Amino acid sequence: MALDNNETRDASGVTNLQVIAFIWSFWLRRKYTFAAACILMLIWTGLDLSLPIASSHLVATVASAPNGVQRAWHAWRTFIILFAGYIVIRNAAFRLWSVIAARNMKTMTNEVFRKLQTAPSEWHASHASGETIRRVVRAMWGYDAVTDAGYAVRL
Repeated sequence: MALDNNETRDASGVTNLQVIAFIWSFWLRRKYTFAAACILMLIWTGLDLSLPIASSHLVATVASAPNGVQRAWHAWRTFIILFAGYIVIRNAAFRLWSVIAARNMKTMTNEVFRKLQTAPSEWHASHASGETIRRVVRAMWGYDAVTDAGYAVRL
């Protein structure tokens, strides 16, 4: 099957772009929390990138100046502060992102079951409940896989 925009479709016929748009719409329902999580992740990444620089500065300071004790202690304090900030911000970002993901999954399942309850009786008669539940569970797995993809790359 040829697609217009070189998009791929899964077995249900949904494109990756449609999945991302769907998830994005749920993220934007909590735009302030989502923005705070993104800012924390950017700070976390910046601290992660600064740690090797701080450690190399510490090693260079200790190796080059045996009489520069004050500079070595300053480099050590800088490294410890950056590392502590990295740990705290990383933990806060994980915790905030978990709240966003859990609330979005709760909202999605509530909306799905609200739609299912309002479906006509003909639909209920022609669809097995186990099949419907399985589809909802698979959708939650998909949502979880997409939202956790950034963390899988980082870890």
